[in-house]
Amino acid sequence: MKATSRSAGRMAHVGRARNQAAPGILVLLPNLQGAYGGIASFNRTLVQALVPLARRHGSKVTVLALMDAKANGDGPHLSLDGLSYEAFGGDRLRFSLKVIGEGRRAGVLVIGHVHFSPLALLSRASRAFLIVHGVDAWRRFGAFSRMSFRRYDRILAVSAFTRDRMAQLNALDADQFAIFPNALSPTHELGERWMTRQELELPEGPMLLSVARLARTERPKGISDVIASLPRILEHWPNASYVIVGDGDDRRALEALAAHAGVAGSVHFVGAVRDDLLRSYYRAADIFVLPSGKEGFGIVFLEAMYQGRPCVGGNTGGTPEVVTDGATGFLVAPGDRDRLTERLTQLLCDAGLRLRMGEMGRQRVEDRYTLRSMSERLERLLWQ
Repeated sequence: MKATSRSAGRMAHVGRARNQAAPGILVLLPNLQGAYGGIASFNRTLVQALVPLARRHGSKVTVLALMDAKANGDGPHLSLDGLSYEAFGGDRLRFSLKVIGEGRRAGVLVIGHVHFSPLALLSRASRAFLIVHGVDAWRRFGAFSRMSFRRYDRILAVSAFTRDRMAQLNALDADQFAIFPNALSPTHELGERWMTRQELELPEGPMLLSVARLARTERPKGISDVIASLPRILEHWPNASYVIVGDGDDRRALEALAAHAGVAGSVHFVGAVRDDLLRSYYRAADIFVLPSGKEGFGIVFLEAMYQGRPCVGGNTGGTPEVVTDGATGFLVAPGDRDRLTERLTQLLCDAGLRLRMGEMGRQRVEDRYTLRSMSERLERLLWQ
């Protein structure tokens, strides 16, 4: 059947896009190797999805990571056949010069953080995509950045909330955006062996868990609110504990807060944890709680849900797009400590409810937020 002029045009566009992608895909990231945190985890999953797709379509992937140390340290690492990778140790000049050189050869440019957006203007890539996450994108940008936004075929927002805030504050057309949510790292799907609480040196009894970067700038995560709720929870469950995974410059202040509230013996700071060990902490917990007011998405909720744990999160930002109130957990207004205590108490009292929410959460992740799901989204964006 003869194609119409419109369909023929679309096919020609797809053909050109594939030819343009063939010379290579250049990916600019703040971190890939040796870094913890939600965005670093997202970046590793993105690259794990992208490299096999590019190989199948006859292209190659080059990743330039500005902040990665050249030696990479002892943090999480990624090894993939066909991946070209270079770390710059924070050297912005050398990074920018490399972007110019690689950008001349790349058919597709993928920029992994909104702070890097103007770098698209240094590249000759015929197609460009910008990934935006959370609070960093929820502001009015300067004229130079706003000009660079026009350069992109699509701005990929991890949540509708991030899309709407960025579009509204920067007078961008919502049609320029596509929703590109986080995906569960394959590390969390590996194996069936988990470490026990005893092996993790965790106490017995009801256990609440938070996983977050403990930075002063991250106070809106709500960890201080959970600590403040503990005295009332301990009245009913004296052997309950609150385990906090993560580290940062706010840890000492949070430890002091727990001591001031008289619950220091029930709050356990375990520091940063390797990705392959983290799933055991989720598995050991009864409830995952992070009543944050500034989540762009919240990859930690996916990790907890995959291990069958009900979640208590904030009812603003991107969290309501991940945690369904009353189905996979509960949502509370950030700072509402009474409501937070009420919801945590409700879950602690009802093992059947925890089980049902946990099962529904795991199914939600398997249906929508796996590496396979991210690969399918990438293929539609770059090759269809």
